[in-house]
Amino acid sequence: MRTFLILLMLIMNGGENFFAQNCSDFYYFRKNTRVTFVQYDSGGNRVGKETGTLDNISIGKDMAMSDNAFILQSTKSKIADEFPSRILCINNNLKINYYISDLPGLDIYLSYPSNMKVGQNLGEDIRKSFNIGINDRKTLIHFNITSRKVIGQEIVKTSVGEFKSDKIQYDLSIEYNIDNILIPSTIRVVEWFSQNYGVVKKEFYTKDGILKTSSVLFSMD
Repeated sequence: MRTFLILLMLIMNGGENFFAQNCSDFYYFRKNTRVTFVQYDSGGNRVGKETGTLDNISIGKDMAMSDNAFILQSTKSKIADEFPSRILCINNNLKINYYISDLPGLDIYLSYPSNMKVGQNLGEDIRKSFNIGINDRKTLIHFNITSRKVIGQEIVKTSVGEFKSDKIQYDLSIEYNIDNILIPSTIRVVEWFSQNYGVVKKEFYTKDGILKTSSVLFSMD
């Protein structure tokens, strides 16, 4: 009876932190599975989808790796953008690659540790600068991900199911320097991450807090 009461207290007081995540449980490491997210505008209208087929997966003791590609397709265009996606899990801590360029030294991974708590900071700020050519003009790009932290815990409803999730927020800024002309862009990203499963929802806001687009898990087959 005493053991049961202790377990009940843990569940009532944030018991999601009691259950550690396991690498093999995440949907990123389910072989021959197609994952689809549907994208919506601020009015709830469907504007696109993101689809990835999980077939290049390696799983070992206390670790796993998924090395695949996701295809982003707009409902208004027949052109699809393909982005590489590498996900790592080491000692049950998930790391998702944030692709920005094929240039060396620009591998960025966002961390999703076990047993996250509200108010927890998720790693140091990420700051990268690199040069690329845009229309034959040399362009310096400053890429920053800052203030990434857990701001809450919520239940997210999707067509796949309901997920108890950690709510994560961070600021993403990109500044283009073209011939000393600065073009800045800043958005706030909010993610819902379910332990033992993965990211199930994202929202993208302007720097003034106005919702622009969202992306929600739609199917897993």
